[in-house]
Amino acid sequence: MDLKSPIEVTVLAQRFRMELIGEARQSAKGINEIHKVRPGDITFVDVEKYYTKSLSSAATIIIINKKVPCPEGKTLLVSEDPFAVYNQIVWENRPMKYLLRDRGENCKIGDNSQVDYGVYIGHDVTIGKIAISSLGFISEIRPSLETMSSSSPEH
Repeated sequence: MDLKSPIEVTVLAQRFRMELIGEARQSAKGINEIHKVRPGDITFVDVEKYYTKSLSSAATIIIINKKVPCPEGKTLLVSEDPFAVYNQIVWENRPMKYLLRDRGENCKIGDNSQVDYGVYIGHDVTIGKIAISSLGFISEIRPSLETMSSSSPEH
């Protein structure tokens, strides 16, 4: 996800009371999960077995819960709770798209699915095949011939 505007790492470090290790003159341009990061992105790691993957990723800024050697060209921001900081940055920068009708933009409803009146489907939602939704509840059902002929499907 792209940030609304670049954020300097020194600003992040000060705001969230994190220790900055490595490059202090960088700005974050985006924030992503480890498998989607790009140069200029922030990611986080809070489990030691994933440190190597995070530190060698394309991410430029890594929020981490332990002091470790900083790879060249990167910034580490040490926090007691990397996920909380990451999540707060996402919430503050996520694009807000309001739902103006009962079906969001780019929603996909699978074959043989039933969506009852009063069910709202958000933006970019995919509902699988043979799903039944009612009263705001969506359940994927894989019926056999026996359940298709029964009087009331299980929800």
